[in-house]
Amino acid sequence: MLLLSILYLCFLGVLFNALEYHFEHLHVEKLGQFREIIMTIAVASLYSAYHILFNHQQSQGATSNITSLIAFVFYIASLSLYYWTWTTTSPSNLPGNGRLAIIFARTKPKYVLSTGPFAYLRHPTYASYFLGWLAVVIHTRSLFLVALLAAMAGFFESAARLEERQFMGPNVDEKVAKEYDTYRRQTGKWIPKHLLWI
Repeated sequence: MLLLSILYLCFLGVLFNALEYHFEHLHVEKLGQFREIIMTIAVASLYSAYHILFNHQQSQGATSNITSLIAFVFYIASLSLYYWTWTTTSPSNLPGNGRLAIIFARTKPKYVLSTGPFAYLRHPTYASYFLGWLAVVIHTRSLFLVALLAAMAGFFESAARLEERQFMGPNVDEKVAKEYDTYRRQTGKWIPKHLLWI
């Protein structure tokens, strides 16, 4: 389906934008692991691009229509969540016109961001990436990408834990640490807390 291929290319554009332009490139604490993440994403992108754009043959029938619809929903969810996060974290919307640090950067948090998608998820950017890669897996139905999706989920979880430890670190202002602790207890990490009670 052409529409899914276009959404896939939009998703790759999101990844490129995030890694190259949107986030501030500070000193990266886990440079080796960061390079592994970039290589994993690059391999997955190239493999899925080839599979989707040149080699993907849609099977006929209801299963194909259902998986295409599910992939479409996940692509749209991913792109929408990323756009919402991107607009919320644009420099003009952050204190001091700053930028958020790129994945695995060593930072000293100065404030807690709890507006936009951050009011529902503590890590909406990583959640948007995961949703997009999940869409790619459903779109391609590739077992190879299932393994890469699991690896990327591990990278995102590791990055999220590092960021949360930084908020509780000894160099962080006590007021910011307390505010983050309250935020962490009230806001879901990957799934909005209010959805867990439905």
